[in-house]
Order: sequence, then structure tokens, then C-alpha cells
Amino acid sequence: LFAMMHAVIAGDGEQTFHQLDAIAQLNPEYDIILQNVISILHKVSLEQILNNGTSDEIKELAKVIDAEFCQLLYEIALNAYSKFHVHPNPKEALEICLLRMLAFNPLKQSSEIINETSGIEKKKIGHKNSEIKETVPIVVIKPEPEPEPEPEPEVLKHTDVEESSFLINTAEEWNKAYTSMNLSPFSEAMFGNLEFLSHNKSLLTLKGDIDKTSIPNSVLSEFEDQCSSFFKVKITLKFEAGTCENSPKSIKMKEDNIKQSSAQKSIANDSAIQDIMKKFNGKIQDGSIKPVD
Repeated sequence: LFAMMHAVIAGDGEQTFHQLDAIAQLNPEYDIILQNVISILHKVSLEQILNNGTSDEIKELAKVIDAEFCQLLYEIALNAYSKFHVHPNPKEALEICLLRMLAFNPLKQSSEIINETSGIEKKKIGHKNSEIKETVPIVVIKPEPEPEPEPEPEVLKHTDVEESSFLINTAEEWNKAYTSMNLSPFSEAMFGNLEFLSHNKSLLTLKGDIDKTSIPNSVLSEFEDQCSSFFKVKITLKFEAGTCENSPKSIKMKEDNIKQSSAQKSIANDSAIQDIMKKFNGKIQDGSIKPVD
């Protein structure tokens, strides 16, 4: 858990979810994990003010995280926990919480944003005592030309497939399209929790517990590029708030549960295996049965 928090503070999304996957192998209660995250951030805040902690892990975190950023993470975690009981999937609720922590990480934001009107110097913020001044060029502002009419979305020509075949009408069709895309783990964790709502030429609307402003630009651009590549047209994303029941991730979880149930039933009905267990008074260890793809 402490390794995951270090990754969050460093703005390392891939390592954050690698650590979460390691925790998930233990079949944890995800609300308990979030409670522990809140407790850790509370202890870190006290350590930064009172410097009287006894835990080396807490002291280490207190050294590397900015006090204001620690308070922001605490608010994000507390807000996520207050809505935890209404979320249909506990793991997804924790993943969204971590994604928001990463999205609002000042280390990541400072590397993506340059304020062109602020002068010739900027500051990177993040870890305590780590301000770095960088010189950037003075920007000469030229008069803007008259705006031109926006061009129609560029459609890539494909002779093998008719354009109508790229129109998605159902959640099932979207889930198949989504699984065919080559997404990074960070994008999968964020967009896999969203449910298809509508597709109209270049506009794709998805539904879920997400705010477009909270998505890092690099992640949003990657997903839009993947969608554009699939649909053969430049895609614009729109998000609407709502509860998801048929997101790609929830569909996969349902399929995995069916496969797992089938595998367990197959073992229970295998007379040879049952005979061996009776002969040696054996037991099948919980979690040891895995379905074969």
C-alpha cells in the first residue's frame, strides 16, 4: 500500500496500477484499502506538522509529498469513500479514486502546462523543497487571422469496408470495438469503466462517473486517436454522468465470473478428481481453480 502511495505522489500511473494489481491478487476488501489510504494521508499530515510519528513509512511519505497536495489527496479519498456504497463495483471505485489523484498531481500538471502570459520564468511544484526555475522563450503575440470555417471531419478511405459498418449502435458493438483497441493500462483503467451511450459520425458519447477536465491530456489524446483509428474518422468524445451496467470492464467481469463458475462446476463433477480427493482426504484450496481460456 505504501509503494502504491509513493507511485501516486510521483505521478507514475503505470506503477500505481501495477501495485494495485499486486494487492488485488490477495482478494482484498477495497473499501478497507480506501480506509487505509485515508488513514495514511491523515498520519502523514500530522507528521508534517508535529513530527512525532513512530512509523518509518509515514515519515518517508511526509518527506516526499507537498503538504497542500497531501490535503488534496485526502479530500479526493474521503469524497470517494463517501460514495463507495453506491458504486456497482468496489474495485472500479478505488481505481477511479486513484485516477483522480494522478490527474490532479501537480508534478504532472506542471510538466504539461506553460502559461505564455506569466513572464519568462515558471516554477514546477510537487515534492517539498523541490522548486525548479526554468527559462522559457518570450512569446511574441501576432494578430490572429480571420477565423476560417471548420472543415468537415476527415474520413479515411477504406475500400474494403463500407462507411456504415463503422457506426456503433449498441453497447455490445462498442464493447467489441473497445477490446480491439491497443490501449495503455492507464487508459484501460479509466475508459473501461464507461458505458456506450451513442455514436453519431464523429461524436462518441460515453456515460459514467467521470469528468473530462480530470483526464490528463495525454491519456485523452491516446484514447481519441485509438477511436479515430477504429472508426476511420476523427472522433470527438463527450461524457455524461450516470450509472454504468454494461461497460467493457463490467461485461468482462461478468464473463470471467461465468467462466470461473463453469470451471468450479467442472471440477466438482469430475469423478476422477473426486475419487482422488476422497482417497487422500484432500481439499481444493480456495482460489486455486482457474478457468482455461
